[in-house]
Amino acid sequence: YDTGMIAFKETMFPMVKDDVTTAILEYVAEERAGKSIDRSLLKSVVDLFVQMGLGQMDVYRDGFEGQFLDTSASYYSRLAAEKASVLSMPEYIKMCAHQLDLETTRVANYLHEDTEEKLVKVVKKEMLEVHQAAVMEKPDSGLVVVFGEALPFADADPSMVALVYKLYKDLPTGLEDERLPEVTGKPALTQMLFEHIKKIGTAEVEAQKAKSGEEGGGKEFIERLVAIHKHYATMFDEHCEGDKDFHDALKRAYAGHIINNKDILTDPHFVPRLLSEYCDFFLLKANSRTVEPEDAHNSLASAVTMYSYLEDKDYFNHHYKRSLANRLLHDTTIGTEQEDQFLTMVKQRCGAMWTRNQEAMIRDIKMSDSKHKDNFEAFRKVDAGCAAFEKTAVAVRLLNERMWPAFKEDKLTAP
Repeated sequence: YDTGMIAFKETMFPMVKDDVTTAILEYVAEERAGKSIDRSLLKSVVDLFVQMGLGQMDVYRDGFEGQFLDTSASYYSRLAAEKASVLSMPEYIKMCAHQLDLETTRVANYLHEDTEEKLVKVVKKEMLEVHQAAVMEKPDSGLVVVFGEALPFADADPSMVALVYKLYKDLPTGLEDERLPEVTGKPALTQMLFEHIKKIGTAEVEAQKAKSGEEGGGKEFIERLVAIHKHYATMFDEHCEGDKDFHDALKRAYAGHIINNKDILTDPHFVPRLLSEYCDFFLLKANSRTVEPEDAHNSLASAVTMYSYLEDKDYFNHHYKRSLANRLLHDTTIGTEQEDQFLTMVKQRCGAMWTRNQEAMIRDIKMSDSKHKDNFEAFRKVDAGCAAFEKTAVAVRLLNERMWPAFKEDKLTAP
């Protein structure tokens, strides 16, 4: 048998090889056009190229696969050029996914399994890479529309986000082509998302700066920054397999251009002060009646994320220590347990060095409200001089001055 195969390979096969290849490619073209073909017959003919290799794949690759990939590239180049300009991005991406499914099925039906990876690369290059910029930048249906163009992101399409990521996560293909721009595939998507997040976040900063002389609005500003961040972080986690490059783009946009925007914000206290006021809202006892504990916890967790992006965290700590002192000294805090929980989140995210002073303040107030308070009450009962003031409500706190922020002293002059 082997002797006969060798003889056939050396004599007859070279004479018919090109005609056989041409016939196979015509069959494939008919199937791509929607016609039915005899797949079992086609498989047996394609297998002939494999058998001629006598254990090697050189005859299959040189005699058939190369031409098949070339004709496939030509076919999909024409199809992409025809459809990319007339279809919306979701329609075009769905078509690409469908064509890829057809090609992988084609390999399973009558081609050698080694062809699948090469064929998928060819199809992705022609349909997804060559026309990537034109498809992704469509104003009414492009990438930023699919991911969510602006708050409240009602136009976002999670299922399409997942499909886009599935198709582009392993791109670029690495196939050389003079039509390809310098950056394609997932790196190009990452850059587009970075630029868009930076754009909408910076717009929020500019809008807030324009209102900086007005009362209030700081909480809403931080809420909008949090909402933008949460939306894209959720999209990346739930529909993009938690892609680290996408998350890094989100971090770069916030840390480098939104939270620390020195071009727009000349006052380094601007965002830290508003962020401190945002935290203060959720840690005030008065607001606990209208805010659910879980919502407060989630909002404070988001505030910690914003805090982690601050280049100089001392600006925030300056404002936060003063608001914390007000809450503790005037008994307006939601509770020292919740205060500790917030500082624990900061410590876990950014390190213990940023919470040391605030934790000392809470320990100091706890000591005063337990040991020192009991000692004062005992003193009032023992000392006879206090008897005249027995019915007068007196609250005394003994605190360590070096742990607390400096407050302006009011001088009381007795009449």
